[in-house]
Amino acid sequence: MPKSTCRRIFTTVDGDDVEIFHECLSSGCAGFCEFHHRNAGGAAIAVSRDGMMFRERAVLSRASPLHLERAAVGLHSVELEGEEVVQTIQSVKGGPAYSLSSMMGAAKGVSGVSVSAKDGVVTGQVRTRALIPVTVGVDDTDRKGCGGATFALTHALMKYLTESGDAIAIRHQVAVLSQEIEEMTAGNSCSFLELAVTPEAFPGLMQKVCRFVEDESVSEEWGVAVLRGIFVPKEMEELAAEIRKTRVSLETVKKTADACGVQIFGGRGIIGACAAVSLKHQPQEVLLDSSVALQTR
Repeated sequence: MPKSTCRRIFTTVDGDDVEIFHECLSSGCAGFCEFHHRNAGGAAIAVSRDGMMFRERAVLSRASPLHLERAAVGLHSVELEGEEVVQTIQSVKGGPAYSLSSMMGAAKGVSGVSVSAKDGVVTGQVRTRALIPVTVGVDDTDRKGCGGATFALTHALMKYLTESGDAIAIRHQVAVLSQEIEEMTAGNSCSFLELAVTPEAFPGLMQKVCRFVEDESVSEEWGVAVLRGIFVPKEMEELAAEIRKTRVSLETVKKTADACGVQIFGGRGIIGACAAVSLKHQPQEVLLDSSVALQTR
């Protein structure tokens, strides 16, 4: 038997909101958890999966009854104790209980698991560190006739930021912007990274991002944006919608970013970088087709 199919479990906290991530070694296991956590109801507000990464969002200190008559496992509640997130998961006996009692404790990021059983229901409390949710946007790192690709540079940036263990990669995405910009490079695409960052590493994150992008970019117009938090401010989403349709001035973008607390640095690429971080909640079909309207929450 494998020691664990749970590769890593980690959590990000933004005020009273928390996101829980289960990185699995099996897409089948990730799909199983996604299906049952969604059907169980409970404390999970939103449940999704991207490959072998299963994620769910909840509100701290809000417990809700689970419907284990229609699901095998689900999230009952989430609490914050000091620097630790404590998620209470309940399951029926069998495979889900085995995962809870014997596998989750072996996953990276888990500091402890306590398990009890009563009336046919297995309850486990899983402890993980409270990390900071961060989205990093990058654009204009390439130049006509000089090579380079923003998506490739951003993916390399993700490896650079996570190799020390101070940040965990959640995902890397590409987003297409307006096709009506005359000076655009092929495709006019930007990229963003979703990360979970340790509190002690966050203050120096922007400096690390800028240093890497400046060193690797073939364009002097590169720009970066860093958004802290689970949610995207409405003003930033509206700005991204405009950038996907037409030309928006750098001055307007800087003003909106400053008002929304988004850190920016660089040149003209700030425009696309701000659009990138603002598109983090959009599905693939929206990200890759700028003619498709943004989905609203």
